[in-house]
Amino acid sequence: MNEQLEQIIKASVSDADLTAAELPRIDLYLDQILSLVAEKNAEGSDRYTGRVLTKTMINNYSKEGAILPLKGKKYNRHQVLQILFIYSLKTTLSIAEIKRIFDGTNALEGFGEAEFEELWNDYLVMKEHSRAETEKICGAILDGLSLDLSKDDDYLRLLLSIVSLSAYLKMVAETMIDARFPIVEEEDEEKSSKEGKTAAKADKKKAKKKEKASRLAKVEEELAEEE
Repeated sequence: MNEQLEQIIKASVSDADLTAAELPRIDLYLDQILSLVAEKNAEGSDRYTGRVLTKTMINNYSKEGAILPLKGKKYNRHQVLQILFIYSLKTTLSIAEIKRIFDGTNALEGFGEAEFEELWNDYLVMKEHSRAETEKICGAILDGLSLDLSKDDDYLRLLLSIVSLSAYLKMVAETMIDARFPIVEEEDEEKSSKEGKTAAKADKKKAKKKEKASRLAKVEEELAEEE
């Protein structure tokens, strides 16, 4: 493989994730979670050292309902793992899509905190496999198109090929989510409820208008009789 491409790929896939074994067996404050992630990021390439996790980001995860409701000021192990999952997946998926995955997995029979922790460990193994596959795929594109990266136009062609592949893979992931983890019915019920309330308000407004018109007609009728 081209040496320049090999260095680019290595820098791009050399991130570092906290394993479940590295997480303390106690509930954690927000600052403790941020500190653990920052220390782990420092083990990755320069590209990931500055990839910070912030309080605002975690608060947004909570507002979107992607994290289990917080009790007090500390996060339990399940919630910490949810944060790590979102932090890793959000570069590809929206928080709403990640929440749909969580909702779907949590609804599985027998799927609890232990299973979620096992899923995180399996995910890290799969990421390691993806790192190796990324190098193979980029090398295959380079060789398949017979590109010479010392030439600017060929460098651009490889870049565009990788971007297009990334876009298609992202679309495949989104389509898989739609197929197995549809939008929860609660959202549809909430929408129907809002629509129902809107319709009820409109009917009430029409009834009041009709009642007012009836009263005016009655007054006019009484005045006519007096004349």
